[in-house]
Amino acid sequence: DSADLVFTRCRVRDNAAVGYGGGVYSLDSTVVFHAGEISLNSLHGVGWSAVLRGGGAYIAGGEWAVSNSVLGGNNTDRSRIGASRWDTREQLHGGGLYFDGGTHRVFNCAIYGNNGDAPQQHATVLHKRYGGGIYLNNGTLTVENSTIVGNSNEGVRRVNGTFSITDSILWDNVEDVVGTVAMNFCNVETGGFAGANGNIDENPQFVRGLYLAATSACRNAGSDLSSAFGLDTYTTQTNGMADTGTVDLGVHYADG
Repeated sequence: DSADLVFTRCRVRDNAAVGYGGGVYSLDSTVVFHAGEISLNSLHGVGWSAVLRGGGAYIAGGEWAVSNSVLGGNNTDRSRIGASRWDTREQLHGGGLYFDGGTHRVFNCAIYGNNGDAPQQHATVLHKRYGGGIYLNNGTLTVENSTIVGNSNEGVRRVNGTFSITDSILWDNVEDVVGTVAMNFCNVETGGFAGANGNIDENPQFVRGLYLAATSACRNAGSDLSSAFGLDTYTTQTNGMADTGTVDLGVHYADG
């Protein structure tokens, strides 16, 4: 429960917690998290029926601004406290980020590979994963110029609250969007958003990670000029060419 915390160029990684917030647990706090990383954190369950929230970060209330950051490889640990290996039912809500109340913004971030293990079933073992990249349980969340790819089962999930995504790429998440989310000028593989509100459904043509090929349909496909978002000195290209004119979709980098 804190106010006006600023984290710049910080790494939150390789941590473990029980139940909530593998890397970060935040309650009614005002936080700026810029140019950092929340990666490779894990959650453990308690007992035979565990609901785990926020593999990377659990954020309840407050106001978070996450920008120019990476959230990847956050997950659950298959070990249980007080449960037989073959008698567990586990649910993970929000492999990367879990929001419950408050007003938050995610800008120019790469959110990938969260909930990395595939769901399993064996005897009474059942692992269910919801909102692999982002889970909004309540509150207001805006995601802009971000790339949400390769998260298990779902890219984003909205249960309650207001959720909008603009100028972003959601791809290879099995189900990219679950629940009512306002999608504008995004490249979305599933969900039938293409053809409305500037959305498309085209192979992003990722190269060298999450950079865009020169022929990618995500180039110059955004909602406004790159300068309107302060991204005109950033790049989506491996050659480091700045994104000028209409903003490219997805995450931008300082260099190629």
